[in-house]
Amino acid sequence: MTVQEWLGEENTLGIDIWEKKYRNNNESFDEWLLRVSGGDKDIEKLIVEKKFLFGGRILSNRNALDPLRIYKRDLMHGADVNTCLEKAYSDNKYPKTTYSNCYVISPPEDSIESIFDCATKLARTYSYGGGCGIDISKLAPRGSIVRNSAKTTTGSVSFMDLYSLITGLICQQGRRGALMISLSCEHPDLEEFINIKSDLERVTKANISIRITDKFMVAVKNRQPFTLSFTREATGETITKEIDAYEFFHKICVANWDYAEPGMLFWDRIENWNLLSCDDAFHYSGTNPCFSGKMRLLTTVGYKTFEELCGTEPFIYNVNGNIVKSKVWCSGSKKTVKIKLAKDEIICTPDHRFMTIDGEECMAKDLKGKYIMPYTKSNKSFDEFFVKCGFIQGDGQLKRLDSKDHGGIEVNIGKKDTDIYDLFANEKFTIKSERSIYLDGYKKELLRLGFSKTNLPDREFPDTYDSWTHNQKASFLHGCYSANGSVIKNGRVLYKTTCKKFAEKLSQTLFEDFDIHGVYITTNKPRKIKFPNGEYECRESYDVNIGQYKDITKFIAEINFYQQYKREQLEIMMKNRPSYVYNVEPYEEIKVYDFIEPERHWGIVEGYVVHNCAEEPLPAGGSCLLGSINLSEFVTPNKTFDFEDFRSTVSIAIKGLNGVLDEGLPLHPLQEQRDSVRDWRQVGLGIMGLADCLIKMGIRYGSSEALHTCDMIGHAMADEAIKTSALLAKEYGPYPMYNPIAIEQSAYFTKNALGYTKELVKKYGLHNSQLLTIAPTGSTGSMLGISGGIEPIFANYYTRKTESLHGCDKYYKVYTPIVQRYMSEHGLKDDTELPKYFITAQHLNYKERIDTQAIWQKHIDASISSTVNVPNSFTIEEVEALYMRAWEKGLKGVTIYRDGCKRGGILTTDKNTQEDNTSNQLERGMIIKADDNCIGKKRTIITGCGTLHCEAFFDPDTGELLETYFSKGSTGGCHNFMIGLSRMISLAARGGIDVYSIVDQLQSSGTCPSYAVRKATKHDTSKGSSCPVAIGNALIAMYKEMKNDIGDDDESLKTENKPVKIKENKSNKPKCPECGEELFFEGGCNICKSCGWSKCD
Repeated sequence: MTVQEWLGEENTLGIDIWEKKYRNNNESFDEWLLRVSGGDKDIEKLIVEKKFLFGGRILSNRNALDPLRIYKRDLMHGADVNTCLEKAYSDNKYPKTTYSNCYVISPPEDSIESIFDCATKLARTYSYGGGCGIDISKLAPRGSIVRNSAKTTTGSVSFMDLYSLITGLICQQGRRGALMISLSCEHPDLEEFINIKSDLERVTKANISIRITDKFMVAVKNRQPFTLSFTREATGETITKEIDAYEFFHKICVANWDYAEPGMLFWDRIENWNLLSCDDAFHYSGTNPCFSGKMRLLTTVGYKTFEELCGTEPFIYNVNGNIVKSKVWCSGSKKTVKIKLAKDEIICTPDHRFMTIDGEECMAKDLKGKYIMPYTKSNKSFDEFFVKCGFIQGDGQLKRLDSKDHGGIEVNIGKKDTDIYDLFANEKFTIKSERSIYLDGYKKELLRLGFSKTNLPDREFPDTYDSWTHNQKASFLHGCYSANGSVIKNGRVLYKTTCKKFAEKLSQTLFEDFDIHGVYITTNKPRKIKFPNGEYECRESYDVNIGQYKDITKFIAEINFYQQYKREQLEIMMKNRPSYVYNVEPYEEIKVYDFIEPERHWGIVEGYVVHNCAEEPLPAGGSCLLGSINLSEFVTPNKTFDFEDFRSTVSIAIKGLNGVLDEGLPLHPLQEQRDSVRDWRQVGLGIMGLADCLIKMGIRYGSSEALHTCDMIGHAMADEAIKTSALLAKEYGPYPMYNPIAIEQSAYFTKNALGYTKELVKKYGLHNSQLLTIAPTGSTGSMLGISGGIEPIFANYYTRKTESLHGCDKYYKVYTPIVQRYMSEHGLKDDTELPKYFITAQHLNYKERIDTQAIWQKHIDASISSTVNVPNSFTIEEVEALYMRAWEKGLKGVTIYRDGCKRGGILTTDKNTQEDNTSNQLERGMIIKADDNCIGKKRTIITGCGTLHCEAFFDPDTGELLETYFSKGSTGGCHNFMIGLSRMISLAARGGIDVYSIVDQLQSSGTCPSYAVRKATKHDTSKGSSCPVAIGNALIAMYKEMKNDIGDDDESLKTENKPVKIKENKSNKPKCPECGEELFFEGGCNICKSCGWSKCD
């Protein structure tokens, strides 16, 4: 079979899409069919019949090796398909491309490390071809206090630019990655988030949505106030704002009316309408690794055993020293191993991951002969006042504390302790000598706290110390150790004092307040020591020593040093201590425990850095493995729907998607994604061709009959999908995190599973935790010549342009395939003769469109990607009514697109298409010559590589661009590239191409990494994101300056033998990057009906 036979000779668009997007290595159609189906004859048959197609990622990437080598050679010699695949994975011969369309990335926590860790995950996922969704609701709002040089944070929205930049940098086979950023409606940065898309220069590579709660919508409906609130765990600061709920809802709708964003995600519906709505464990993608109950986890109140912590949510320290909220639970009995070190033993499951001394990951069973990473960092927030008090206690002159003649205190600062000047930077002081300062004030505070007024040999702890809070005590000791503490190379942390009572009290508080047990005191007898200026007798002193490994890790977490050099000494000392694993041996099958660390996924157990046992929450649809059923192929000749055939197709498709899931497990970019896919087994079977199906049945889209038909089809689809998953569970077992009680209590399951299906689930369980989703099908739908998803047909016809041999553009109608077939079969001459059930998106009442999606959402356990296309005349009040109806009807989310809005991005069907004025244009292929009578202008551009000189020469009469010359500075980039680019721009300008069209192409060049790095570090680059973009900006600036010089305001002068200036395109309708035709916005995705280009699939 050939692709022409499959799609039809006349379907040139579909054939073109297949060849450009889904065909690999010039394979034949039969080879493609074998590759994509994975040898499954049932799937192969459905594809040939156009009843089912996998998602675009699967069609492009599945088994993307040379089919001739894999299938013809290996299979002809009896090799099993799965064996071939496993061998390819192990040999690393497969390209690193995922089968999944999109992933939910773990939300960034409120720390700079987590924010940039999220950026890393985005980049890695994009490099594998996946799209991403992230929620930034955990990031602190603008103005929150931070303890660094910035003093306050720039807010959650500011980091959207970073994530957008990453999305623009990583290329995926000629296109950029897809990113969705969401924010809670309760976040104080909500208004800034709403308005960010009104700046067309910001966050250009991401779509945005707001997580809307029922509480917010009720407040909108009742015109009530609503509270925005955020509490920072690091500082305890709470930021709140009270807003008018309706006013903010109105702002969201205005933004949608203007810019088609932000979309609305009705979050309570998302969480409550799926198979896992009653499964508390779904908040964590549980993994197998666990620890024995006797092992100890480092918490903010010391090391605690997992048995003690089971069922609690303690605050723990992570690998970066940050304090995060955890959760500990028992996960049953499992086989374990015993890891033996010089002085420690760790008992855990064999696959638990540890960080080794070189920063790599290693499973417990493979640790023999390796060094485990010790805990070395702390970012504990201290009370700065008590830190200063601690330093004064150790290195301050307090004998004149109650003297009336001295208003301040002398504080000694060592030569290496330059950091201490930063500690006192906000205080008034004078420098007394190289090693001391005179600090104004503080006397009253120190006296109030009961500080000792004696000399160092007799200076004890402040009288009020025992009444201080835990953090005040830690902060005080932080200052004390910064003054008189040190790191001893043989593996000790030492505090030296000449006061025996102070040493004893320090030892006591370390034990009682900080759980540091192995503290011991050594006495140094009086002795004489020679100094450059003479010999002095040193008094008897006492060293308070912390020498046990775990005790030092507690010191690091709770106290530590202020000075950076002491912290570095401590880190080096810890890494040099014996953490060598000399054996790993099988242990027993015992009860084991899990914990989570949601920020970095690395916690501290027995003093070592270990991976947590579960990942961050992932909502339903965390990984989108897609396939769609073409509903239009199930309409019988007598205009009825073939439910029996449809159910059979659903069953085969669910089995096929599970096969792809197993096969593609190694191809997910991140470990957390592989864990989630393995444990929850989420697939997303959807539909396409709904509009074609209803037209074939003679039913008007949105009518009561259509809603009833959709309800029956959707119910049959849900029940069959659940039943098939149960039968797969019978054969292969339920998904690892299956909870039978939670599934049976799910409202979605109760409403959609019929009696026999419920019996199967009760007996065997489910093989998948998610089954259905309706995703954009722009390319696959266009390839088959049908409508996408649940969308109505956008228009009966589209306008296309063709160029004649004389360069004159001509326009003609191209009818939608379903319209063309009907008109041909019934001898119609014009679309005005079509029956009334041929209704298009622009003429459909929005209420009918919302009601259709609501019917389908009843039967879809995940989400529906959908855009409601509305005419330009659609009012803001109607936008408000549309979103309110969507919430009331139980949609999980929806976006709108108003024709002609400011954002642009939709194909128009307006008959008032403006034909270009070609009467005075150059004939095709003609190039005019630029004489010496021209006016030159120059700009110097700063690029990622250095300076670039840009010269442009214009016609003195019309102001049109004629020639350009680009030359680099001493470090300005590639000289030959600049020459070539300037020649091509000159050629285009003299060939009649207007400057705006030239610049439009230049500005489509994307982001240059060198440009981005210099922009972020030196902040001196010219406007743009790469050399071509910056050149384009300079050309426009010089062009406008030239037009102003000659007094040409309307830019419409015409002269003989000169190309007419094609006016700047004021339209908001963007063009396809492949063929230049107008795009259309359908199912939340830009689609070209001319060449099949799609941003989504």
